[in-house]
Amino acid sequence: MPSLLRSTLARCSLAAVLAAPFAASAADPKEDRTVPRPLPTGPLAAPLPGLPEVPLIGPRGTLGPDVYRRRRQAVMEKFKTGAALVVNEMKFEGDRSGMDFYYLTGIDEADAALLLQPSVKPPPFFTVAREILFLSALDVEEERVHGARPTLPSNALEVSTGIATIRRLRSLSGALIDACVHRGGLNFLERFVAEPRPRPKVMDYYAKTLERTYGCKVTSLDGTLARMREVKEPAELDLMRKAIAYTAAGHAAALKAIRPGPPSSRSRTRSRPASARPAHGTWPTTPSSARGRTPPSSTIRRTTGR
Repeated sequence: MPSLLRSTLARCSLAAVLAAPFAASAADPKEDRTVPRPLPTGPLAAPLPGLPEVPLIGPRGTLGPDVYRRRRQAVMEKFKTGAALVVNEMKFEGDRSGMDFYYLTGIDEADAALLLQPSVKPPPFFTVAREILFLSALDVEEERVHGARPTLPSNALEVSTGIATIRRLRSLSGALIDACVHRGGLNFLERFVAEPRPRPKVMDYYAKTLERTYGCKVTSLDGTLARMREVKEPAELDLMRKAIAYTAAGHAAALKAIRPGPPSSRSRTRSRPASARPAHGTWPTTPSSARGRTPPSSTIRRTTGR
């Protein structure tokens, strides 16, 4: 009798645990269950003493995760079926480029990718997430230099990024094939570029997916993200006004500090004694040499003869 009672109680407890998410959604139907929530805190959930603190990724600026979540929802309104992939290609080479991924997540993580699937039904009746963040695999040797990264699954990482489903890049190929088979195909949201510029990484992922499927449909929504980024939000406009004010203040301070006279570089050259000037035959650093011009042969002979 006691064993039968224990087994009955165990089955009842398991049923209560499985029914808890559905009961919570029924109790509060307005709650958005796609938004990650912090787990309850307590002595059992506290980190072990002596363990290093692992930094988390996520929005670091003035704009919080809610802003980026609204942007992702607005993008998914542009296409009702299929899925869309956005890959982090942010570069700082004279100007900022490849900012689509950052615009949707606020995350600066190398090789990260975001998969949006608006046709997925909302929770709790779902097995596939509408938003999936893909991160590169852990590299112990690399992290010894650049710092540790969190392991998955991680509730703290989900809360910091504002994305409830986070996976490794090795599962991205399977997710794209699943989108082709069950979601109605793929959508391209970035811009087409001509040679010699490198083509977007999304095209490489899509090309590999097409090689392993038959009849997968790819819909072109060229420039969708670029057009959305052109329309600035109120929070962005406030930041732009602050940047303009700071720039104007810097210019005003520079104008007050400027005094009439020769350039500072010329004045230093004229006041420099002859003994401090470079000896004859050495190759000076000039704009032409900085552009890669070969030094004169006399300079090469003098340098190698020393």
